[in-house]
Amino acid sequence: YDYVVRDQEVYLTKFKSASQVVEVPETIGGKKVVSIGNIFNENNTITSVTLPKSIRRIGAYAFYNCESLTNIQIAEGVTVIGDSAFSGCAELQEIVIPDSVLRIETMAFESCVGMREVVMSENLEFIGHQAFAMCSGLTVLNLIIITNAFKPEYFKGLRLSVNNARAFLLLLSFICAISYIALGIYLVPTIVIPIL
Repeated sequence: YDYVVRDQEVYLTKFKSASQVVEVPETIGGKKVVSIGNIFNENNTITSVTLPKSIRRIGAYAFYNCESLTNIQIAEGVTVIGDSAFSGCAELQEIVIPDSVLRIETMAFESCVGMREVVMSENLEFIGHQAFAMCSGLTVLNLIIITNAFKPEYFKGLRLSVNNARAFLLLLSFICAISYIALGIYLVPTIVIPIL
């Protein structure tokens, strides 16, 4: 790996191996590895990657167009999955997004056409524009009901329970993210919730 050290933390910048199965190290030189940049970008050799619990951010384009990638193990600790991080990973069939993840950024899983199942973080706060666009094989979405994405005060006067309202709005966000699949366009609905 090539890497930079900032404030005693390691940020990986380049992967220099022909290995198919990769275990990203938790430490390098006694310092924690906390972030990966676009180090696997368009790497068509890797098939499986395991990320350690020290990783906090999967950077933009980290696994962009890794067409042979079939398995990714994301440990608890990751809080952000960056823009287009897994875009074009056509062989990736399922993803378990750990509860530490708060944000899935723009087009993070766009064109993962082989994706069948997504298990969402319990604490997810944000799903970016077209995060799951063109995931045409997606058949199972496991949405955890409890999420911190929406605060109870947003739902005053509604007959929905807070948990149901949270799940409903997160689901709407997800539908927006994948609407390109069914309609060929990206729709952004406007939701007006009266505060009574």
